[in-house]
Amino acid sequence: MADITDITSGVQTGANYKVTGNGVFDDIMETINTHIEAQFDADRIQSTDIANMYIGIIPSVLAESMRFVLQKDIEAKNLLLLDEQITNAQKQGLQTDAQTVTAQKQALLVERQTKGFDDDAKQKLLKQALDSWSVAYSVAKDANSIPDSIKVNSIDSIMKNAMDNLNVAVTNDPIGEA
Repeated sequence: MADITDITSGVQTGANYKVTGNGVFDDIMETINTHIEAQFDADRIQSTDIANMYIGIIPSVLAESMRFVLQKDIEAKNLLLLDEQITNAQKQGLQTDAQTVTAQKQALLVERQTKGFDDDAKQKLLKQALDSWSVAYSVAKDANSIPDSIKVNSIDSIMKNAMDNLNVAVTNDPIGEA
């Protein structure tokens, strides 16, 4: 069963405040913080930009962390249930073609659900990149102060990758006008 420590676990408070957890949220935020720190150290973003980025990033990272943990738990239980059903059918000698097809369909369903969650994560990453770009663009003094990871060419690359993976056709006329 999933619990809060799967999402976040451990913050050392007081004068030596430090995130020490190893939950999904902790790991993702540690990665984000490393990227933000690198951009700050390279003078690509200012300290005021960091607060704006955090405001946009934290809700989606927390939501994705919770979804990831809960889905992982559901998939594990589905696989256990499927294994139990197959084992019971084999023990009873009732493994028929229909049961085999059902088991195969269930396995395909789990596979498609997993791909669906990957697709959803890609869509959310794109939204987060676009939101970050919007914030950076609105506060940037010039184009050089926008971090490379959220410049137009980077977002174009993320968008193309997401569209390719989601099998979205690209047209020259996206609104359908001649």
